[in-house]
Amino acid sequence: MDIKIKDQLMILRFKSNTYMNQILDPISNSYEGIILNRLGHNFPIEYVPDNHCLSKYKKLVKYVVGVSDFKHLSHELLHSKFYLDATYREKITNEFNQMDLKKKTRIINCLKKMSYPEDKWIDEYQAYTYSEKNNFWGFGKN
Repeated sequence: MDIKIKDQLMILRFKSNTYMNQILDPISNSYEGIILNRLGHNFPIEYVPDNHCLSKYKKLVKYVVGVSDFKHLSHELLHSKFYLDATYREKITNEFNQMDLKKKTRIINCLKKMSYPEDKWIDEYQAYTYSEKNNFWGFGKN
């Protein structure tokens, strides 16, 4: 596991998805519920249990992302931005709340199918919208 710390963020790079999920699934499951075969992880450091290998970093960082493949890093970094940047979070929340009902319903239904809990919908919406292909939701970006 490779660890990089910048500002309030810890980025973890794993050599295998299996090892990453063994180390981080319990924390991510606690933060956002059980999602099988995660491709990346993101969570506030406060979710790390005191007996976990990452607990020694609790005073250094506020947020953790973990990936085994860098192609998923931009998605996970958007979660950290949403968590750490109140101005960005407010902008995205307003964008989501003012969205056309038909479009919002489609997005919510997709997020439900992916097993995301309601309290993570706006965060997941922004991460998928701004890190994936334009037609990820079945229509273009805003």
